[in-house]
Amino acid sequence: MSEQDPKSTRIEIEGNDGITLRQLVPEDAWRYFGLIEYDRAHLSRHDQDTAFKYPILESVQESIIPPSENPIRLRFGIWDGEIMVGSINLTPEENGRAAEVGYWVGKQYIGHS
Repeated sequence: MSEQDPKSTRIEIEGNDGITLRQLVPEDAWRYFGLIEYDRAHLSRHDQDTAFKYPILESVQESIIPPSENPIRLRFGIWDGEIMVGSINLTPEENGRAAEVGYWVGKQYIGHS
């Protein structure tokens, strides 16, 4: 039994405005980290903990691997073409009737269409 390439099996949702949601894979970690690093001050405002959760590249890489505490959590990068502009997470509740949605967009991309 061979391993499948995670890029070929990841979920992608394309909008008709050039924005795509792509399920995060470990190869996306450096872009995700770069966006966080560029935007730490913005992400630290209003009790946003993204900047604190990911102080180094390795912390981002580990977070992309399905977490043991909620293996059905879906994590997506928000892409404008080949540029990652943010992130969105869908975390189902235990009862399966609802999900928590969390997202952020880099400060330099807010208000762009």
